[in-house]
Amino acid sequence: MRDPEMRPYMNFWAAQQRNDEEGSREALQQIKELPLALRYTSRIVRALQWGFADFDAETIKIDRKLGLTDADIERLDQGHAFRATQFCMFLSALYGNETMERVMTEAIMAAKQTAKE
Repeated sequence: MRDPEMRPYMNFWAAQQRNDEEGSREALQQIKELPLALRYTSRIVRALQWGFADFDAETIKIDRKLGLTDADIERLDQGHAFRATQFCMFLSALYGNETMERVMTEAIMAAKQTAKE
């Protein structure tokens, strides 16, 4: 939220809170003028790309085999279920509920299939 490109979003929400229609319009115009790469949605996509860039389930399995206990996993858990919900909310906001559900259902099926192999 501290990045300069987030300022128009913050200005929009502040104007909304004040019922400032002119301020809201100005903030929306500033957001519209941001290059796609600097918009909030792109920030989320980049974070996901970086977060999963080198993901490898087999490496996680090695950690499990070498003594990663349930207590360790609990300590590592930083709200994974909530993050999954947030991801669904992101997809729903971007594409709509039907596409979000289709994408997540297909992802679950693919993950289950990969785990079997």
